[in-house]
Amino acid sequence: MAGPTATTSDILFGLYDAYFLRAPDLKGYTFWQQGIADGTATVSQMSQSFYMQQYAQNSPPNGLGYAAMSDDAFVKAIYANVLSGSGSDAPAQAEVNYWVNFLKTNTRGDFVSTFITAGLTYDTATITDPAAQLAAQHRQDALWNKIEVGKDWLTTLGASTNVSVAAEADQSLLPFDPAF
Repeated sequence: MAGPTATTSDILFGLYDAYFLRAPDLKGYTFWQQGIADGTATVSQMSQSFYMQQYAQNSPPNGLGYAAMSDDAFVKAIYANVLSGSGSDAPAQAEVNYWVNFLKTNTRGDFVSTFITAGLTYDTATITDPAAQLAAQHRQDALWNKIEVGKDWLTTLGASTNVSVAAEADQSLLPFDPAF
């Protein structure tokens, strides 16, 4: 069996959700899609660039930002942001430990891009524990739903999704920007 297939565009939507808790704006989406198309950017590079943004470093999800988090807390935050993995859908500690170990030899950007790709494409039918399979399918469905809603939002609103010039210059204004 094989899981769903994800495009680079799908992964890009997932990256925006993971780091910025929103769908991409048209300007940013176009920029990164062009980078992928002309070979000047990879998914891993996009992810690392997003991770290094001031907003990701200092804001989500707890006001402290990702930079201040331990690897364990960072993995749990990404689960919560990307896969709605909290409450009854929170990851088992063994899942968190797997990714924390991944971070011992990879960047946080590599982790997030790999995590999103796996979240989108993992064949949940291979999980033998019915409760774990249900939780994994629910998390995967939540991610695919965010991507589909984001695509519709971007298609419907177009350039209205772009972050203002003021918020681009001063990222502390991003939470108040209409695009956010």
